[in-house]
Amino acid sequence: MKKLKHKKINIALLFGGRSAEHEVSLISATSIYKNLDKKKFEIISIYINKKGDWKIVESPLLAASTLSKGDFFSFLPWSKNVSPLTLDADIYFPVLHGPYGEDGTIQGLFEMADVPFVGASVMDS
Repeated sequence: MKKLKHKKINIALLFGGRSAEHEVSLISATSIYKNLDKKKFEIISIYINKKGDWKIVESPLLAASTLSKGDFFSFLPWSKNVSPLTLDADIYFPVLHGPYGEDGTIQGLFEMADVPFVGASVMDS
């Protein structure tokens, strides 16, 4: 009997962020990244710097100095540096601590974009 091959779930792991808990987010994201089953999940690592700019990186395991180098972009249409990329994420996993991460802000962005995400709703955050 033939085994069915299941497609990996594309998960966008967002970490870093604008809050004072930026470094804590890096530690949390590293732990989550290490523990996600790579046989089941294709991980898209998205680093957000302290200014709020986004960048796709290889993984949260990179040194902080490496994360901050290179081109950053925005997914927001009114931004000057809008990304030409479209993410093929099945679900978004925010690992952002403090303001913009635990206050409903990022959840509101996901709800406005009508994309699935891990965590509480805007009102519950």
